[in-house]
Amino acid sequence: MFTVLLAGIAIAGVLSVVLYQTISGPMSSMVRVNNVTSAKSQMQSIGSIIIMNAVNLANNGDCDSPTTGTVKPAGWRAGSGPAGGGLVPDDIGAPLQDPWGTDYGYCVWKVGSNNTPSSSCRNNEQGTGIGMLTGTGTPSTSPAAASTVIAIISAGPDRTFQTTCSAYVNDSSVLVTQGDDDIVKTYTYEEA
Repeated sequence: MFTVLLAGIAIAGVLSVVLYQTISGPMSSMVRVNNVTSAKSQMQSIGSIIIMNAVNLANNGDCDSPTTGTVKPAGWRAGSGPAGGGLVPDDIGAPLQDPWGTDYGYCVWKVGSNNTPSSSCRNNEQGTGIGMLTGTGTPSTSPAAASTVIAIISAGPDRTFQTTCSAYVNDSSVLVTQGDDDIVKTYTYEEA
């Protein structure tokens, strides 16, 4: 009698493990897909908020060449964001963390006739430094890849940024190099 009871418990245990393995695979895949979709949606919202914030800043955010009409987004918040960048500003009402609990990374390029960032015109950057990279001087005529004005980056499931943002050098410049599992949303000047 005891042997039959023990065998029944063993069979129930094996069935439980098999059932768990069968269900956990599809469930974990659904969670991963849901998190990526959620991050992309939030990044789209963050981009819109950053752009609207720039339009609402004095002189469209252009603090050193206010007569050019160039819209310049706020600089990044200092922090452990992607190489060459920082984090999404925390004073514009945008979501700050991705679905994995990591602050969104943010890179911004100063574009237009006066495209060199300076410490006298920090564009609401929070923390130390200038908070933006040199962008193209001709955003409306440069190739799309060279006229990127903002990039929002999620570190992804591994919670580590592997993306690099670089300053504009010429129209062949690669401004954003996406890393491993990072999720990146870029906006050119024309898109913004």
